[in-house]
Amino acid sequence: MRIIHILTANRAEEGLLKPIESELAKLGVGVITTKIMEGKLHPEMFEWLDMTWKDIRPDIVVVPCDREEMVYPAAYAFHRGHIVCHFHAGNLGSDHPDEMNRRAISCFSHILLCNTEEDKKNLVRLGEEEWRCYVVGSTAFDDIKYDYSLCPNYPYAMVLLHPDPDPEKTRKDLEEAIAAVQDYIGLVWLAPNHDPNHEIIRNFLADPQIKGKAFPKAWQVNIELQNLQRETFLGLLQKCSLFVGNSSVVQYEAPFFGVKTLNIGERNKNRKPIQVVSGGSKKIAELLANITINEKLRRKRFKLDTLL
Repeated sequence: MRIIHILTANRAEEGLLKPIESELAKLGVGVITTKIMEGKLHPEMFEWLDMTWKDIRPDIVVVPCDREEMVYPAAYAFHRGHIVCHFHAGNLGSDHPDEMNRRAISCFSHILLCNTEEDKKNLVRLGEEEWRCYVVGSTAFDDIKYDYSLCPNYPYAMVLLHPDPDPEKTRKDLEEAIAAVQDYIGLVWLAPNHDPNHEIIRNFLADPQIKGKAFPKAWQVNIELQNLQRETFLGLLQKCSLFVGNSSVVQYEAPFFGVKTLNIGERNKNRKPIQVVSGGSKKIAELLANITINEKLRRKRFKLDTLL
């Protein structure tokens, strides 16, 4: 039986990968999912990965997206001789460190899964062999049930703001987000990821006095500091009047629902909303279950003519 080892680091990745796990199970493929702790790199991780891979002997290791935590296991899996598959490869457009992380993961990957044709073209222009790049669409709305239990019964704005590498820009982004939602009587503000400077945003969210001064008009401010289930997050997003922030939600989920958005700061400045094509999880599962693993796949190289 083919074994797929899926790595993840945060809540957004987990929601995108879950439908793939379900589709792989339907095909009789063994799936092991491991969460790498977000925001921290433990030296013991490499020893632990070695022991895990020795135990389960995965045929393919799936590494998602663009988190710093995913760069190291992608490189380690590659150098240990495993076939690495990069989920959400090829999306470009900002000068945020995540951009470099995504590129680094692709460099160590033998199979590259792209949302769109444009993502595939980006990878080929960067020297990736075209036959390794697969346009599979999105998994964002596959196998989803919406949960509206936390939705306020009055108009509300929703904020998801992640930190910028520059603390001053993080503070500026925070001020802009606060100003954007001043006129809403309801507010749902989700906690940021654990990137550097996250404490600037988290300290603001944790201080009732500061929040009270920042939002004098709001009847209720709902701050969710724990991870939301994806169906609850999507329910909140679908019903909100405005989504504010610098998350990839601005490019993917919010446009799918037709939600008004405000993209803040530099994180996704040059990324444009894309047309979400659902059904990616089934395509990915069939690919991972059936792709031929041989020396051609394993011996990766770059096409130098595209780099000159």
